[in-house]
Parts: sequence; structure tokens; C-alpha cells
Amino acid sequence: MKVQGMPNPVVQSPSIGSTDTKFLDQSLIKGMFWTSLVKWSSQIVSWVTTIYVARMLQPEDYGLVGMAGTFIGFVSLLNEFGVGMAIVSLRDLNQRVVSQLNSLSVVLGATGFLLSCAAAVPLAKFYDAPDVAWVVVVMAGGFLFAGFRTVPGALLQKELRFRVLALIDGVQVFVQAGSMAFMAALGFGYWTLVFGTVIGGVCGTIGTLVVRVHPFAVPSLASLREAMTFSWHIVISRLSWAVQSNADSIITGKVLGQTALGFYSMALSLAMVPVEKIAAVVSQVTTSLFAAVQKDTVALRRYFLSLSEGFALIIFPATVGIALVAEEFVLLVLGEKWAGVVPPLEVLAFYAAFRAIQTLPPQVLFVTGGSRLGMWNALGVAIVLPVTFYLLSRWGTRGIALSWLIIHPLAATQTNWFVFKKLDLSVKQYLLSLRPAMIGCVCMLLGVIAVKEAVPTAWPLGMKFAVEVGTGAAVYALTALSIHGERVRSFIHMIRTGIA
Repeated sequence: MKVQGMPNPVVQSPSIGSTDTKFLDQSLIKGMFWTSLVKWSSQIVSWVTTIYVARMLQPEDYGLVGMAGTFIGFVSLLNEFGVGMAIVSLRDLNQRVVSQLNSLSVVLGATGFLLSCAAAVPLAKFYDAPDVAWVVVVMAGGFLFAGFRTVPGALLQKELRFRVLALIDGVQVFVQAGSMAFMAALGFGYWTLVFGTVIGGVCGTIGTLVVRVHPFAVPSLASLREAMTFSWHIVISRLSWAVQSNADSIITGKVLGQTALGFYSMALSLAMVPVEKIAAVVSQVTTSLFAAVQKDTVALRRYFLSLSEGFALIIFPATVGIALVAEEFVLLVLGEKWAGVVPPLEVLAFYAAFRAIQTLPPQVLFVTGGSRLGMWNALGVAIVLPVTFYLLSRWGTRGIALSWLIIHPLAATQTNWFVFKKLDLSVKQYLLSLRPAMIGCVCMLLGVIAVKEAVPTAWPLGMKFAVEVGTGAAVYALTALSIHGERVRSFIHMIRTGIA
């Protein structure tokens, strides 16, 4: 209850100020360290469990859960309604509003569950698979628990408690993996995948509530107007991205056929490994960091440029390297039957480099008042990109891949212009932050091309691949250390200091 004459307290992390550079630097480094450590450790456990469970279950078990999972995934995009992002980004929300958002999140979770239950039988009839109905209902039960996790989890992000968040996610993965392995051994069939997912989600919710709780309050439309407007922009942006992410596969399968889709899907998975394993993990930390300094232009610009430079130094050589040795890698690791992966992979690997560094500008955009622009931009791309996929599909999977490389950089122009203006940043300053990585990659490209020309054709494929990879890595490292050694050493020092 609000006390007459007293302002509602603002929900902020204590001791976090826009000028507390040392604290924020340590939070950034430790956040990335713990998030990466737990994420990659959990990934290993997940892979091992997946292989074991796959050997115990049948392909049709995965197909049945996949039918339900597609629908559940779509509902989950709407279910959270961007509430968590609103709490992280809108720093001036008071306790009363956050309490109302907490209640709203629980209501949204219940709504998602009820809608899924209503759609369960029609969905089962659509797939002509009666068991899908109960799978949808059980999987939707996770929404009931997720609603209680949204706000406390967002508050932990807002308070930069990344170690706690990483440990909660790690425990969730371990519990989920253990549950699946146990049920698979007992012969639960497809229910192994269903119950394992739900149990993991419930565990994550319990873990979050153990370390962070927040009171509830009756939602008021007037009080929530700002947060709901922002949340709506987030929802539309996410739905637009979902359209973009699925349109290429749909059009490839429809126009080029099943085999071409197999080649393209494999190429996309390989090209995006550096983005998913590095950029996506770091993004879990950087969004909260940008929000914490959103009103300090100098600090925001500093972090944006430093992170852009760091991303480029790590991810550019990985993605460009994949493009340079795509043919040798595919033939050596996957075999000649996968040769069709090479054309799209060579293009998508270069696109992955752009996509990696382009994860940062939208984050700055949304925390500096550009959520409406971000929404309309994402919606425009969701309309234009599928058309481009279709038009360029005449050039096969390479044409589909080129669509990403053409449309996304053009669409990013408007976003980047807004961000640069907000940060009082010039294009030249931004390009200078990417220069060390770009120069290193150009030298690496020339070195690998020279090796390709010099290596005898009679050499075994494995030896060619090893020499090309070794040459590329050595040239890039030597270039970075000789031309930009001081900047590279400063990054290493910053990381060591932050973790210590």
C-alpha cells in the first residue's frame, strides 16, 4: 500500500551506480565467466543424456513430442509477454508496478495453460495423433510454474546476480538430464521427454524463488501502461524473429525439396555454432549491463565499443575460418554425401560474423527508448525476408543463404543509426573497434588461400585440412599480437582482473 506523501521506492540493485565502473566491469566479466562455464558444462551433460535417451527411445517418440513442442514453443513466445525484459530495461519501475507485473505473469502463465488445453484436442486431430492431446496438456503445465519465475528471475538479472542465475540454470539442466535418463531406463517412452522437460522447468522455478521472491499486487491498467507498451514491442519483435527464423526452412523445403532442406539445415547449424556458443551466452549478461548504465552515455558507449571489439576478435576468425575450410571440413567430417552443405555454409559463415556483432545494437536500442523502432524494424524484415528467400531460391541453397547476407545488414542500418546517435558515436569510431579483427581476418584469408594453392593435390584430405586450419590460426594470432598486441593484452588483463 502506498503511504500518503511518500514516493514508491524504485526497484534497483543496491550499490549499482552508473559511475561504479569497477563494480560493473567485474560484474560483466564474472557474469560471462559463470554463464559460459555453467552453460558449456551443462551442454556436455545434455549431449551425453540426449545420446543415451535417443538410444532408449524410438524416432516416433521424438516425432510425437515434436508435434506438441512446436505449438508449445509458439505459446511460450506470447506467454511471458516481454515482462522480464521490461523489468530489466525500464529501470524506474517502482515496487508497486513490479508487484503488479508479478501477478500479471502468474495470470499469463495460467492463460497459456488454459489456451493450450483448449487447443490440445484440435491439434491432435490435425496431426491425426490422439496422444498429442495429453502431451500438450502436460507440457503446458510448465506455464503454471514459469509464471512465478518471470519477475524474480528478471530482478536477479537487474541486480546483475549472474552467478546465481547461472547456477540455477545449471541445476535445472542436471535435474532435467537425470530425470530423463532415469525415466528412459524405466521405459517411460515419449513421456520421458515430456516429464523431463516439465520437471526441469519446475526445478528452475523453485531455485529462483529460493533466492529471490517478490510480493504480488492487483494489476492496474493505468499503472502498467508504460511496461505493457514496452512488453508489446518485445512480443512483436520476438514473433517477427520467429517468422524470420522459420521462413528459410519452410521455403527451402517447399521450393527446393527435402534433400536441399537437409543440406541447408546442416549448413545453418554449423555456421551458427560460434554465435550460439559465444554471442548468445554473453547476451544474457550484456542486456542487464546496458540497462544498468542506460542513462550514462559515456559508460554505455564504452561498454558497447569494448564488447563489439571483443566479439569481433573472438568470433570473426571462427566464422571466417569456417567459410575458408568449409569444403574440406564437410568432406572430412560428414562425408561426400553431405557435399551439398558446402555452398550455403560458405555464405552463412560470413553472415554469422555479422549476426554475432549485431546482437549488441538491438540490446542498446531497447534500453534507450527505441523499442518501437525495434518492433517495426523486426516486423519489416519478417515481411521482406521470406519474399527474398523465395526470389533467390532459384539459385538453390546458396541463394537462400545470400538472402540473410543481403537483407539483415540493410535492415540493421536503421537500428545502428539510432544507436550511434544515442551513444554520440560515429561510424568511424565503431569501425575502428572492429579493425583489429578485420585486419587479422584479411591476413588469415590471404594465408589460407596461399596454402590452398601451394598444398599438393595428392595430400590426404585430413592433412590438407589440418595445415589450412593451423595456418589460419597462426596468421590470425600473429597479426593480432603484432599489430594490435597492446589492445589484445588489455582484454586478457581485464578478463583476469574481473574473474579474480
